[in-house]
Parts: sequence; structure tokens; C-alpha cells
Amino acid sequence: MLPIVEKVLTDAQGRYLTKEEEESILEQLKELPERLRVARAVSKIEEEAAAQATERMAAEYPDVMRAHKYSREKTHRDFLLTIRSCVHAMILGSTDHLDTKLLYWFRTILSGFEYAPDYIRSSFSVLEECVLERLGSKGAAAMKPYLARCTQVLSDYPAAVASA
Repeated sequence: MLPIVEKVLTDAQGRYLTKEEEESILEQLKELPERLRVARAVSKIEEEAAAQATERMAAEYPDVMRAHKYSREKTHRDFLLTIRSCVHAMILGSTDHLDTKLLYWFRTILSGFEYAPDYIRSSFSVLEECVLERLGSKGAAAMKPYLARCTQVLSDYPAAVASA
């Protein structure tokens, strides 16, 4: 949404907007109230969704949770950060925002700790399920592309190679 507004303004640099450009911006902004409603809905379910996702990952991967001190707490914190970043991207209508503000940075951290891409894929797929099942159909449809983007980007790195 806002990237389209930004593009119109970039194209119009040095001049005033045409009537068609003004209408284009107004059309894009019509979605904003619904996106803000979805953001409020997500804020009401985020804690429960992140807690459930953390518990599911702890049950499925107990060795990972035992491998690092505070794993459960940090997983929960990271899930909340991810949900909130997805909400911001959804409001803006931009996966680019999500990529640059969270995902590229976060992926380097996860790969640096040598988490297997399959574990990361599973973690963020579980988070996506836990968030979407708590939202109505409109909210889930609005959030799905951003949550799915997290799974895609965060698990897209080569697995660590065991030394011989």
C-alpha cells in the first residue's frame, strides 16, 4: 500500500500530482482502516499465539530447548518480535519492509547459532499456524503473506557442515 504511494510521489518528483495520481493514492489508503483493525486484533492474540508456538516447539524439539540457557524465553520473545514486525509490514503492505527491518538481520543470527534450516522452517510454520487460527478469515488473509515470508526467508540458508 504505502510503497505504491511512495512510487507515485517518486514519479511526480518536481511537480504536483495529477488527478489520476491523487485518486491512485486515495484508493490505496482506503485499505488502511481495515489493516489497522487487523493490527488491533493481532495485538489481542499475540501473547497466546506465541506461547502456544513456543510450547509446541519445546515438545517437538526438547533437545534444542535444553541446548541453550533461556531458550524458551528467547523463543517466545523472538516470536513476539516476529508477529509485531509482520503487523507493521501488513499495515504498510510491504514484504520489503519486513525483509529489511527484521528478516535479513534475524536470519544471520539464527544461522550464526547454527540452527538447522528445517528447525527454523518448522518453528515459523508453527508460529504462522498459531497466529492464523486465532484470527477471523479477513485477519488471517491479511497476515498470511507476511508470516509465510518469515518462514521462507528465515529458513533460506545452508545448513552448517559438520567438521571432519
